[in-house]
Amino acid sequence: MRTVEEMFSIATDNNKPLLSEYPASFWADYVANHKHYDLLFRRLYRSFSYFMQDEGETLADITDNFTQDVYNHLLLNDKKYAELYRVNVVNDEEYSFLNNYDMLETMARTTGNDTTFKTSGRTDKTTGDSTQGIQTNTSKTGIEGFNSSDFSDSEKTDETIGQRKDTNTQDYTTGSETNTTNESGKEDYTLTRKGNIGVQTSTDIMRTHYQFWRPFEFYSFIFGEIAKELLIV
Repeated sequence: MRTVEEMFSIATDNNKPLLSEYPASFWADYVANHKHYDLLFRRLYRSFSYFMQDEGETLADITDNFTQDVYNHLLLNDKKYAELYRVNVVNDEEYSFLNNYDMLETMARTTGNDTTFKTSGRTDKTTGDSTQGIQTNTSKTGIEGFNSSDFSDSEKTDETIGQRKDTNTQDYTTGSETNTTNESGKEDYTLTRKGNIGVQTSTDIMRTHYQFWRPFEFYSFIFGEIAKELLIV
C-alpha cells in the first residue's frame, strides 16, 4: 500500500496541493499555502495509506484518486466547514470574552415641515370731511383825486359765500398673497450598549472562552476528518 509519504512526494514534484484545490472560502488559505499545510499533513499521517488502492495502479494514479476523494469530502461537508470557518475568523473587535451583552441601535431619518400662510385681498377706504363757514368778501376799486394823495371809492363790490362742506374719499386695494415656509432637517444617532448583565461574571465568560478555543484548530480538525474517512494504518 502506498503511503501518505509517497503521495506527498508526487504532489510536491508536480507542485500540486495534495488535499485538492477545492474552491471555498474556508479552504482558500490552504490552497494559497499548501506547501506548508501539506508538510503538516505528511508529518501527522506519513505512515498512513489511502484505503482505496488497486493492484497495478501507479503512484501518480493513487495520488490523483486520493486528491479527488479529498475534494469530494470537502464538497460533502461544505456547510459544516463553512460555519466552523466563521468561528475561526471571528472579528476580535466584535467578539468579547468579558461581556455577555451587546446591542447596537441605529436610526437615520429626515424630518420636514411645510407651513403656508395665505392672505386674502382687501380694499381699505379713507374718507375725510372739510367744512368751511360763512364768509363775506368785499372788493373795492378806488381812484386818486386831483392834487390829493387819497383814494376815493370808485366801485365797491360785496360778495358773501355761504357755509360749505367738502368730502374727500380715497380707496386702497391690496391683492392676495401666499407665503410658504419649508423647514427640514436630518436626524442620525447610534446607540451602543455593552457590558455584563450579571448572568455570568467576567471570569465565567473567560473560562468558557478558554475551554472553547483551547482544542480548536480549524485545519487540524479538517485534516483529522479526512484521515478518518480516507486513510488506514
